[in-house]
Amino acid sequence: MCAFELLHSRLKRVLREEGYQTPTPIQEKAIPLVLKGLNLLIMAPTGSGKTEAVFFPILSKLLEEEVGKGIYVLYITPLRALNRDIFWRMSRLASKLGFKMAVRHGDTPESVRRRMAREPPYILVTTPETLQFLLVGRRIRMFLAYVKWVIIDEVHELVGEKRGNQLAIAIERLRELTGRSFQRIGLSATISDIEVARRFIGKRVYVVQDERLRKPEIKVIYVGEEEDDAEKIAELIKGERGSVLLFTNTRDSAEALTTRLLPLLDVGIRVHHGSLSRDERVVAEEMFKRGEIKVMVATSSLELGIDIGHVDVVIQYMSPRQAIKLAQRVGRSKHFLHGIPRGYIITLSPDDLLESIVLARRVSNNEFEPFERHWKPYDVLAHQIIGIAIERGGKVSLEEIYRIVIRAFSYEDLTLSELTYVLGQLEAEGLIILDRGKVICRRGSFEYYFENASMIPDTVKFKVKDLSSMRVIGELDEDFVALRCEEGFMFILSGRVWRVVSVDNDNLVVNVVPSTQVEGALPAWEGEMIPVDFKVAREVGSLWRRIKLYLENKYSIETILDKRVFQYLMTKHL
Repeated sequence: MCAFELLHSRLKRVLREEGYQTPTPIQEKAIPLVLKGLNLLIMAPTGSGKTEAVFFPILSKLLEEEVGKGIYVLYITPLRALNRDIFWRMSRLASKLGFKMAVRHGDTPESVRRRMAREPPYILVTTPETLQFLLVGRRIRMFLAYVKWVIIDEVHELVGEKRGNQLAIAIERLRELTGRSFQRIGLSATISDIEVARRFIGKRVYVVQDERLRKPEIKVIYVGEEEDDAEKIAELIKGERGSVLLFTNTRDSAEALTTRLLPLLDVGIRVHHGSLSRDERVVAEEMFKRGEIKVMVATSSLELGIDIGHVDVVIQYMSPRQAIKLAQRVGRSKHFLHGIPRGYIITLSPDDLLESIVLARRVSNNEFEPFERHWKPYDVLAHQIIGIAIERGGKVSLEEIYRIVIRAFSYEDLTLSELTYVLGQLEAEGLIILDRGKVICRRGSFEYYFENASMIPDTVKFKVKDLSSMRVIGELDEDFVALRCEEGFMFILSGRVWRVVSVDNDNLVVNVVPSTQVEGALPAWEGEMIPVDFKVAREVGSLWRRIKLYLENKYSIETILDKRVFQYLMTKHL
């Protein structure tokens, strides 16, 4: 029997109206298991319909529920942009069935938050950080008590991060609030350690996997010192009939490449990264989706499964440093069932070239970097202790904290002495009082909890405001503003040159107007270095040694790039 036949009759009718005729392979596998209420880790290539594989059966079960005034489905994603994408894709379907769906994250206006606290959606899409605030919200907590399904998207982005440790405890706090177990489902396209990912989601988690591999076609290109890398990229873009997604590793590279490509192309081009305002990013996403621009230059902000329409090919500027990043990025192309992803890596140095060849081989063989393990991080634990206490009116027993925390991923073997050590540090900091096995919050604990809800390293940001349109364009780091931004200074942001009119240090705003100049300074942003896995570095070293032997110790970049040698590298290593 087709999996769609197992769904509620109303939902089947709406699916037909929306053009869903037959399930994809992963939907065929997952829908029956979701309907049975099993905890799942669903793994399938990008574009195979994982989101629908979860949403369809949950909507079907909601139709059988006597739903009241509460939040029943919590969908957690690591990126705000992914929140918007999930909402756009699924809200129409949900509304046709009478279910209100909403998004809540750091960009959500205060008026919307207040409305949500009075009239909650049945389905809430949010981020791990925002969940921290929801759990201690006096009114919204009451509605979270109705949760029956928790979906965690892009699991691989969270498992190896402290954000994942924090989320794991938060989900156990949610379980305390609901007073019962709820169904947990994780989604991912690429995972290096399935067992770790299963444990992250919870207990008794079944793996549902689409065995089909979308083996990508990746070509590594070297651009020599005498060539212009922007001209080479422009040449590749001109040779493509469809849209092109061009990835860089840093935001300043994205800005620089965009400005260099603009005079070389007669097609639309926009830039997309995390330091641009939400409005700028959404406009770029919509223009790309509608085909109004051919090229989008992006960082990891578009690495995950955000729906930006059809991408014909991906170009990666310089080594992506990690096989899992390369797989995610190239996987954005041919984003449909049975599509074969296509990508180029533009390399600028011998090391860059060999590292890219190694990464392309690892992607081809499905060899990804292991998760970085943050085992029992005390800073996350300290923050969650305060959160648990706040939820209970500022006072909670040590035993209750311990019982909740040890259910969470990576804290399973936490000892009472370790917990006591962290509590002692919190008391020494003046945030709590320990009194006969009770943890009592002090005045500064509330401020500590709200200011430290994010495990993403924070820096002071200045908003960039265009006085001609009164729109916020993006953000600049405090150091760049302090050192460079004085009246008349020119800099590049969102692929355009701006002139500084004034700097409002009290409100952290840089006021600008568009400039007619074609050149400006490139901003620098912190926290963009991508680490290289030890095994990748070791394989690059091994490749160097093999080249040395092959060329009998007489090698240089010219000999390495000799057609005969380059062919050897590509055939023997890829």
